[in-house]
Amino acid sequence: MEARFVNRFTLTPTDKKEYVMRVLAKPVITWGPVVGLAGIASYFLMEGPVRFVMGTAGLLALITSFLTPLLTLKEFSASMDLDPSETTVFFGEKIRVESRASHIELDYEQFKGIKETPSLYCLRLKSKGSLLVKKNHFIQGREEDFPAFIAEKIQRKED
Repeated sequence: MEARFVNRFTLTPTDKKEYVMRVLAKPVITWGPVVGLAGIASYFLMEGPVRFVMGTAGLLALITSFLTPLLTLKEFSASMDLDPSETTVFFGEKIRVESRASHIELDYEQFKGIKETPSLYCLRLKSKGSLLVKKNHFIQGREEDFPAFIAEKIQRKED
């Protein structure tokens, strides 16, 4: 299989944090405080027993919005620390991922989109998870051509 792009990297703690905060926990970080503040505001604006329910729900939403990213980062980092070795990803007719611990081959049809962060491309799987590719770590192919290549292969790009 001839690879059009090859990316070789080792994820750092900063990369892991970026992925968790900008991809995995982003909905909770974005909407948790909004829902929490709306619930707390309802506590002050409503009357009767429902105000306690709304206030409690708002407080729980705020707590969740702050704890979820921290717990997700801890869990994600622990799982990634099982194999902190160098990873090489080959993009050709299929995607081949090689590291010291494993070798897998994936079809582009298994992906639903690509999400960019400042230093990562996150290829979102239709099933749970993502394949992470570090920007500035392409040893074959030009980084600026990669998003268009992936978007064409999977026919969809996420915002």
